[in-house]
Amino acid sequence: MFSIESINKVISSTLYSKALSVAQHYEKSTDLFKPYKVVDQVTISVASANEGSVIRGETLISQCTVDEIVPLLTTADTKTRQIFDENTKSITEVGKFSTEEGNWSVRHYVVTSPSMMVSERDFLYVERYFDVKPEVSDAKKTTILLTTSIDEALDIKPAKGHVRGTNIFTYLKFTELNNGDLRATFIAQAAPNGYIPTAIANSVVYVRPLLLSLSAKQLGKNCTAC
Repeated sequence: MFSIESINKVISSTLYSKALSVAQHYEKSTDLFKPYKVVDQVTISVASANEGSVIRGETLISQCTVDEIVPLLTTADTKTRQIFDENTKSITEVGKFSTEEGNWSVRHYVVTSPSMMVSERDFLYVERYFDVKPEVSDAKKTTILLTTSIDEALDIKPAKGHVRGTNIFTYLKFTELNNGDLRATFIAQAAPNGYIPTAIANSVVYVRPLLLSLSAKQLGKNCTAC
């Protein structure tokens, strides 16, 4: 079911690199985003795109490190994930492998439907996190966590009764500041595929950045909108 060779083919074909490039384009293009509102100390904004809306969230987590929050956000334990992500029905690590670029994890993620009118979605994606050079002088560490769908690489069909969604990219950037706080950015774009009423789709999309504040609460940390 899991082929390292097929995954490596995806990497070499720059699928992951393309997702990273698109995500970082949106990170830098702040002018594309329109303010939505501040929820739970996360400043949420949205940008329109042909493939689907790009949602963005930013917050400052007090006295928190990358080494605290990233292991929580990358957990493959369903019960732990459900504590800070109520949309999770199940999450499974299908496989993992290593390359010169680091360690990779392949995940199968099932999302609870927000309505009886809508079929549950599942996603098949690859995940990796890595450090980059901080862009600001008052920072000591910056880590990026990126996931993107890899359906074309693995022949894993959607679960019965589910619709396979496309995680175009989910991009999280954490910067540890010298004062001990953690600047957190969430940017994501997904195609749920199939029909979903707009109101129901928006009820899911606009709360996705709250992953930042909910995971911070799980760690006993406070957030400040930024």
